[in-house]
Amino acid sequence: MPDFRFSAGAEHDLEDIIDYTIERWGVDQAVKYMDGLEDLAGTLARTPALGRRRDDLLEGLLVFPMKATGCSTSGNAMA
Repeated sequence: MPDFRFSAGAEHDLEDIIDYTIERWGVDQAVKYMDGLEDLAGTLARTPALGRRRDDLLEGLLVFPMKATGCSTSGNAMA
């Protein structure tokens, strides 16, 4: 599987999201959410052209929806 990494800011945001998800919907849902996010990040690392360009936000930024949320990438770091 291709390598990817989450930026430090994204890691911090994910920690907050996971904490909130656990409080609101429980550990099982938090695990499902993170598994899905990591699967999507791997898919985008293998095939970045799947993303939609959003140069209006950041030059070279590609975004790809994940259900009601989004996942974005710029360079090698998931943002």
